[in-house]
Amino acid sequence: MKTQTRHSLMLMLCAFIWGTAFVAQSAGSGMGAYSFLAGRSWLAVLVLIPTVFAFDAVRKKQGQPYGWPKEKSERKTLLAAGLDSVNISLDTLHPETFRRITGKDELAAVQNGIRAALASGIPVKLNCVPQVGVNEGELEAIAALARDNDLQVRFIEMMPIGYGAAMPCVSGPELRARFANRWPELHPVEGTTFGNGPAVYYTVPGWKGSIGFIAAVHGKFCASCNRVRLTSQGFLRPCLASESGTDLRALLRSGADDASLLQAIQNTILAKPREHHFGQGSMPATRGMYRIGG
Repeated sequence: MKTQTRHSLMLMLCAFIWGTAFVAQSAGSGMGAYSFLAGRSWLAVLVLIPTVFAFDAVRKKQGQPYGWPKEKSERKTLLAAGLDSVNISLDTLHPETFRRITGKDELAAVQNGIRAALASGIPVKLNCVPQVGVNEGELEAIAALARDNDLQVRFIEMMPIGYGAAMPCVSGPELRARFANRWPELHPVEGTTFGNGPAVYYTVPGWKGSIGFIAAVHGKFCASCNRVRLTSQGFLRPCLASESGTDLRALLRSGADDASLLQAIQNTILAKPREHHFGQGSMPATRGMYRIGG
């Protein structure tokens, strides 16, 4: 077996152990909504989701991949397990820009995955990070995907985490004003929610979908943040922008019982920072977002 393949399988096994243990303890204490960051592969999620979703207390289940599984059998497994929605990263509509951002020539595969997800009937959200000098000229075209498709296109501010610390940030308010100039009838979506997150949604009369803005830097929403993150290494982080947290893997390996594990989870949540401090050196430049689960 190739070293890379063996490493991927070990990582999947670890994610399964940490994830199942975390949900088993947290679901019974009020935490009922879970998102799974799949990255480029659905393999770990296909194994983890059916087991995790079997817990009665789990109310919300969301996957965050770069696409939708190609195989019909895999899609059926996720839908049968009760997956509520799917988030798909789409930062560009141009193949060359896609290669520049991801290092892969797979824009067509992602677009096919979006179409397959929409055809399955599962709610779809597209996530786009505006990047100066990369995709800033096509943001209107990406937003317009919500015109003819029943989905949400969300624009997420570039956060100063890891490599993003060196990149300019296109602010949410700035982008919203830009879209309002393009579509003067752009208005807030009233009376509808699209999940448990911080996005603020707008739409245009006649559109099937909507546009969302997640302004973590220029629209700080820490007071209403309801999320913690469990990495594939078993580290529970109460805040995306903080290095604090609890090593649940170490607790499990030390033989901690269920009560101790639950207490550690609760203590971590209660110690959640009051707010982030972007721009004040709160995150090391070497910490990539992909290692956190953004």
